[in-house]
Amino acid sequence: VEKAQGEIRLAYCGRLDPEKGLEVLIDALAKVQNPAITLHIAGAGKSSYVQQLVRRCQVAGIADRVVWLGHLDDVAPLMASADIGVAPSVCPEACSLTIIEFLRQGVPVIASDTGANPELVETGATGLLVPAGDSDALAGAISRLASDHAMRRTMAEAARKEASARFTYDNFYRQISAIYTPPAE
Repeated sequence: VEKAQGEIRLAYCGRLDPEKGLEVLIDALAKVQNPAITLHIAGAGKSSYVQQLVRRCQVAGIADRVVWLGHLDDVAPLMASADIGVAPSVCPEACSLTIIEFLRQGVPVIASDTGANPELVETGATGLLVPAGDSDALAGAISRLASDHAMRRTMAEAARKEASARFTYDNFYRQISAIYTPPAE
């Protein structure tokens, strides 16, 4: 997924559903007055809802800064091309695989502070947390990361390290085995 010269790419990967906070994300992007920032959205949802989101972008005047990719069989290339991953859910997430995948790709994440997201994103280290449903806070976080390349690079390195330390299959296997293995007598 090739980037334009000077582009700062936000990426959202997931279901296109009201609980995922896409309206908040669109409203936030409209508040960020940086034409270099683009939002790439990968995912599928009900066509009537997707049409509402497209109209919201048009009304907000940001339709030219939003790329609708639809369902992708492999989102890893998009995630790897992103400067910032966004997970703006307005409902509690049990465990956002999207956040874990962004971290594995070495991409800092801006996520809502709901559900398990604070357990996945260390604010200031691997990304930023914002109050769920707060488009002003989300816009501020986007502006902050977009304007600070050094911060993004530092967070990207921390994200990759965190993911390799916490979110590998071997680590998962060790942790789950410890739960189910009876203590030695």
